[in-house]
Amino acid sequence: MYIGKRKHDKFRYWKLVVDLTTITLGAIVIFLVMYVAFLVEERMKWLPAVFLGAALVNLIESFKKMYYGKYLAGLTFMLMAIVIAAIAIVSYLSIWNVL
Repeated sequence: MYIGKRKHDKFRYWKLVVDLTTITLGAIVIFLVMYVAFLVEERMKWLPAVFLGAALVNLIESFKKMYYGKYLAGLTFMLMAIVIAAIAIVSYLSIWNVL
């Protein structure tokens, strides 16, 4: 006999929330790319924010893939998120002359 709720029934619309978060972050990253490429005179200082946004989108997608049991795809997305975050850190250090 089944007593209680399943683990996945606690919040029914979590998939929609994750997808909307990913779409929103992707749109923000695209806006930042347009901002950096065309609109700002000192545009290079915003480049690390673009990389960090892309890394965050990849990280969210990696957790989503791993949740669905696609571990290889999830690990690939996570590895790419780490690489992009490292590029963001290096670009921040070189652009803002922290080194």
